[in-house]
Amino acid sequence: MASQIPEEVHIRHCMLFEFRKGNNATVATKNICDVYPNALDIRKCQRWFSKFKSGNFDLSDSYRSGRPSALDNDVLRAEVEANPCQTIEKLSNSLNKPVSTIQEHLKQIGKCEFSSLKPQSLNPNLVTLFVAPWYHAMGLIGSLRVFATGTLLLYLPKFQCDQYLETIEKYKVGQLVVAPPVFVILSKYPSKYDVSSVVAAYSGAAPLKKETIEAAKKRFPNLKYVCQGYGMTETTFSIARDTYEAAHLSKIGGVGRIGTCVDIKVVDIETRQPLGPNCKGEICVKGALVMKGYVGKDRGNDFDDEGFYKTGDIGYYDEDKYFFIVERLKELIKYKGYQVPPAEIEAVLIQHPDILEAGVVGVQHEAGEVPLAFVARRPGSNLTVEEVKSFVAEKLSNPKHLRGGVRFVEEIPKNPSGKILRKKLREMLKNKSKL
Repeated sequence: MASQIPEEVHIRHCMLFEFRKGNNATVATKNICDVYPNALDIRKCQRWFSKFKSGNFDLSDSYRSGRPSALDNDVLRAEVEANPCQTIEKLSNSLNKPVSTIQEHLKQIGKCEFSSLKPQSLNPNLVTLFVAPWYHAMGLIGSLRVFATGTLLLYLPKFQCDQYLETIEKYKVGQLVVAPPVFVILSKYPSKYDVSSVVAAYSGAAPLKKETIEAAKKRFPNLKYVCQGYGMTETTFSIARDTYEAAHLSKIGGVGRIGTCVDIKVVDIETRQPLGPNCKGEICVKGALVMKGYVGKDRGNDFDDEGFYKTGDIGYYDEDKYFFIVERLKELIKYKGYQVPPAEIEAVLIQHPDILEAGVVGVQHEAGEVPLAFVARRPGSNLTVEEVKSFVAEKLSNPKHLRGGVRFVEEIPKNPSGKILRKKLREMLKNKSKL
């Protein structure tokens, strides 16, 4: 019976598509019969169509009759094992290395199916603007999940401030899906576009700090809430997230609660033992939606003995099982035994009114490593190196001071999804002629 689930999922979404094309129930049923001649329950399709017409349809309705649920981990796993179809997805990683994952098609279908089940991450009633490449999870699966709910989606292949803000004004965009660096740039970009239609935003791909949210609310005066999520191409999409219905329960700096069909554990970096609440360690994830592995790489290098994928991200969860991401394990700056997250220093730097964006890396020092900041100044600014150092020193503890120095650049190198490319920054240090 499990093998019937994807077929029924397809039929329901085909019916929704027929409805949105303006076809009546008879025409819609006939068209779908041509595709699924042996599986179509005509009466059920007509009931679905009636619900579409009344506006009361929930795409999860068909699972309430006692049939196996697509949310059942064992059922979905059985489907995945029986379905050999695969997709190769290019990774968007901050180390800028070309890596690809192997994903089964059904994992992607399943993730899209979950998007129609409540609670939902995005509000399906708002026009949504995406700016993320489709060669990795945030762009590809994120967009497909929006399509699966019947939401109107606008897509920009590349972020440019004027075009982005103009699109919001022209199409009365109500909901944004962006990475934190985009929020930062938008918040400090002077413009006269009408962005009053924006009431919601969903952020991913990097940690989002309190100061960035406050700045975003100044740019978008009617912005009511900013939801956050955490995921990666390796897990098909998000594994922890906020939802718009419970946006009032979101916590500043966090990425939400555990999602569907995954188990998460946080382990000590050295001992690999599981940790309890409020203890920082590496996040490891297991579940039916996790990738098969990397192309051309042995699976054993990236999964532990219990089958958990080792994400390489440092984080923790609190007493409410709400998750927080600190930094990438490989990007922590090790100074005199302290582990310094570059993202924490970057979050402070962009609070300065003369700093548009910033990126931090570690440089070799007799004490191990020390932080060095690349800073893009606001046009016309006369901000000095010492002023930047003093600004950070006033707000952060001693190990996080900019002992490595400050380099002024025109812009911070980022990949299309908004992640800072620290490898590029390190290369710029080696080739000062590029600064």
